[in-house]
Amino acid sequence: MNMKYINGSEIGKTKIGIYRHITDTNGKLITIETYFEKFVPAYQNDVIMLRHLPSEDEKKKFKTENLAAATFSCICGADKSQVLERNDLIVIDIDYKDNVEKFEEADARWWQMQLFNLPYVYASNVSASGKGIYLIIPIDNPDDKTFKAHFKALERDFMNQLGIKIDKSCKNVNRLRFISWDSWEIMYKADEDVAYYEDAVYEEVYDESKYNRYAIKFNEEDTGKKDMIHDMDLVYNTISSLIKDGYYRTTTYDEWCLEAYRLNALGETGRQLFHELSAASAAYDGPAVCDRQFNNCRDTRFALSDSVLHFYHMAKLVYGNDWKNKVKNKEKKL
Repeated sequence: MNMKYINGSEIGKTKIGIYRHITDTNGKLITIETYFEKFVPAYQNDVIMLRHLPSEDEKKKFKTENLAAATFSCICGADKSQVLERNDLIVIDIDYKDNVEKFEEADARWWQMQLFNLPYVYASNVSASGKGIYLIIPIDNPDDKTFKAHFKALERDFMNQLGIKIDKSCKNVNRLRFISWDSWEIMYKADEDVAYYEDAVYEEVYDESKYNRYAIKFNEEDTGKKDMIHDMDLVYNTISSLIKDGYYRTTTYDEWCLEAYRLNALGETGRQLFHELSAASAAYDGPAVCDRQFNNCRDTRFALSDSVLHFYHMAKLVYGNDWKNKVKNKEKKL
């Protein structure tokens, strides 16, 4: 069976229903391309405010009253239970509360990047909470029965292959999903071919010799070597390259603090890299402020191996399988 693809530009033309808030009954139609290019950036301040509210109750109330919501899998009437037209898409949520161990191993942005590489994922982005992620996946000719069958298959595959639990409410075709923005990156395949899920999952993803369990984890030759984790020249070259090429950035104070903790696991090498990272920001306040922040984060919970592998994963995603030689050669040219 040949895989069936759709170009991301065609998915971008798909019309979805957008509502000012979750109780709004006067939604309007926009394309997915318009959603990502215009609507998502417009809610930046609201999402930032949501993430800084102190309690879950306050967050739930704020989200319900202030964030727009969209139906990706169908177009509904004024009564959202009335499905007028179906789209060849399913959206799945991967919530922190259902996958605590996974999100403790690696943060939402790491999972966002890794799952974006799956051949049938059109979009992979951090949720409004900042803790989970959502994926938009094309499926072929769904009716009520096959839509739920696709969800069940995705639920099974993510659990069996990755140990990830999908939010069960995603089986509802008319489910509203809150809009989200993130300072890291909004990731969708604007002009790349995307495989339809039912073809990709059975013909490609299950071929482990070809995809190596989604290509999310490094192989034994990479992560199994202790000398690679303790090779501080490689560690420095990798992270410095990511900073210089613009792939490793902080845009908020919270992110800056988080990276101070992460880089503290690298000792004085981490201090040097924290200065480089900070200097790449328009909000840079000078070396004294960086040193003080770095010193304040010495009680880091990040282990050396966790921090190092986080950046190696990022480098492999950005520079490809030959990332080690590329970051070494990049530093030699500087």
